[in-house]
Amino acid sequence: MKVNQTTEDARETKPASSRPSEPALRRPSSLFRWALFFCDAALLSCGFLFAHWIRFFSGIIPLVGPSVPPLRLYLPVFSGGTLLGMAALLAAKRYSAGRTDGRLIWALGGMYGALFLAFFALKAGAAYSRTTLFLAAVLHPALLGAGRLLLLRAFRAAAAIPPSVPVITAGDTRMLQCAGESLTAENGFRLVERLNRGDGEGTDRLCDDIHAALERHGQPGLWLVISPLSMKPESFGRVLVDCEKHLVDLKLAFCSQLLAHADLEAQKVGKLWLVGLRVTPLSCLSNRILKRALDVIGAAVGLALGGPVALLGGLLVRLESRGPVFHAQRRLGLNAQEFTLHKVRSMIPGAEDETGPTWATREDPRRTRVGTLLRRFSIDEIPQFWNVLKGEMSLVGPRPERACFVNQFREDYLGYMTRHRVKPGMTGWAQVHGLRGNTSVEKRRDHDLHYLRHWSIFLDLRILLASFAAVLRGQGAC
Repeated sequence: MKVNQTTEDARETKPASSRPSEPALRRPSSLFRWALFFCDAALLSCGFLFAHWIRFFSGIIPLVGPSVPPLRLYLPVFSGGTLLGMAALLAAKRYSAGRTDGRLIWALGGMYGALFLAFFALKAGAAYSRTTLFLAAVLHPALLGAGRLLLLRAFRAAAAIPPSVPVITAGDTRMLQCAGESLTAENGFRLVERLNRGDGEGTDRLCDDIHAALERHGQPGLWLVISPLSMKPESFGRVLVDCEKHLVDLKLAFCSQLLAHADLEAQKVGKLWLVGLRVTPLSCLSNRILKRALDVIGAAVGLALGGPVALLGGLLVRLESRGPVFHAQRRLGLNAQEFTLHKVRSMIPGAEDETGPTWATREDPRRTRVGTLLRRFSIDEIPQFWNVLKGEMSLVGPRPERACFVNQFREDYLGYMTRHRVKPGMTGWAQVHGLRGNTSVEKRRDHDLHYLRHWSIFLDLRILLASFAAVLRGQGAC
């Protein structure tokens, strides 16, 4: 598949990738999982207490002894049981992103098994009512199941009713049309008033109209959405003062896709405010030094352990097909500067002589048999540790591409070149999410930009561990 065909495929999949997949819609949010955690802890405690009340105070079950045992005698058992139950539920991954409701019974069974084992070890079982524990064992699955169901319905009901934000829009006809199509009730907004500047130079009149509208509707929580090009600087300053007086949130609107992937921030220099791209964590010198130290240590270890394996793989490729053992290719790295990337050759010599530059496919006929095995376990990429030691690459970062691909992607995908603000990596955030080889360029760009904005040394370590696990499972490149 040639590069222009690959780009067309990426364009065709764009609408599908712009909306979340069905499993993602059903995945519990982080807030829901925390709420469920505390809800389960409360229901486990309440289950024990309710069982104690049924056994000794409800009158349903006749008392055996002359007196009722005090609750304080059972509190250590109930507390320990609650802690054991929460530990068992965590081990059963009840609070993970997937659906694990079927493990609830197993988790509670493990809790009661550990509880009775503790009774046996401490020889304290006879001091407590077995009926109480039996009642708690019956109540807990029902309480925890009902609690999750009610909590899930509450979260869904809250999500279905987005807060309505009152909005005043001000600007020219095109800006107001964009705002009317975007700031809808379905998105959680309520249009209070539209102030049309017209298509002429009515900036002073628009400023007076905004002042009057804020006098009528100004209140905390109101949004004033305005195009910064709709008025003169001095008029814009008056609008800022009016918004501050009425505690109105001022939002600047742009009817352009150019800002779709730009991460902007404001910076004050003397009396001048500058708006530009947000400084990424790797713009800090100390972070770059920390990342470079990890690269040097990791690359040295990688070459020491993987070098003999790569050499053996290269010799096997050489025995299977004539040609060089290693393959050198020009790629674009930091600041779009070219460098030579090294790999163990995994394809037949002259693989692109007839097709030109193309991406490898999963069943690529150009691969050798040994090369297929090398690519599956990423052995062909071991020589890139040398690129890391030289400072041309990093262990973690956006995967580098050839100039012919970059020159086309920079025209087709807004924000694509931002990924060249950091060194390319042997692996990256996109790769650990399955975006390797001939996959959506748009999705890979989004993952790379996420990595740039949220970099930390712990994120690098997380990506490295996930990549190592993928290599062990044989989930390398196609």
